[in-house]
Amino acid sequence: KEEDAYVLDVETAETSEPSFNVFVPRYGIEGRIVLSDIAPNDPDLKRDADKHCISYKNTSVRVFDKVRIKIYVRELEDHQRELVVDLLEPKFLVQKEEERATKRLKSS
Repeated sequence: KEEDAYVLDVETAETSEPSFNVFVPRYGIEGRIVLSDIAPNDPDLKRDADKHCISYKNTSVRVFDKVRIKIYVRELEDHQRELVVDLLEPKFLVQKEEERATKRLKSS
């Protein structure tokens, strides 16, 4: 189900995975968004602890920003379940290395 959520906290430690916590007011729950396609040491990844902001290329989120998420329950083994929160908007577009190589070849 798609819902609006608000950024509560942004992980700004240089060695940690790029992520932030969101609050989903409709359900009164908190979830963690991990930007798993972005490496913690990516040179395009910027973290600003003073502004509580994380940015990648032309996209950024900071504390209190409104974001759009998808929330659902995933079934695990042995009838266990976990709540999953995925980011829909804003989109942190990551260009894969293969795509970059293909573009370089096409440009040449």
